[in-house]
Amino acid sequence: MPGRQALECSNVRPDPGILVGMTIEVRFFASLVDSTGAVRDRVELPDGSDVTVLWSALIERYPGLKSTGFLPLVACDMEYATWDANLDGVREVAFLPPVSGG
Repeated sequence: MPGRQALECSNVRPDPGILVGMTIEVRFFASLVDSTGAVRDRVELPDGSDVTVLWSALIERYPGLKSTGFLPLVACDMEYATWDANLDGVREVAFLPPVSGG
């Protein structure tokens, strides 16, 4: 992104109403960096959370994710995953825009 520097966020502020059980390192790629202004973030989640719970937390933090027009691909610890994948034991989740070929 010429002329624009993406932020690395580390504002780990869990909701006081949830019991924090895990910290997930989140990575954004391509247009998702534009939507969030960040390439990385950390999110605190309760044990037993899945990718959908993580995405909901990210939408609250980055409202621009709602208007991307697509549901991103997900990778947990560098392996493609589904949206219902449980995050227990996962260190990193990456969100990638859909890929098209030509």
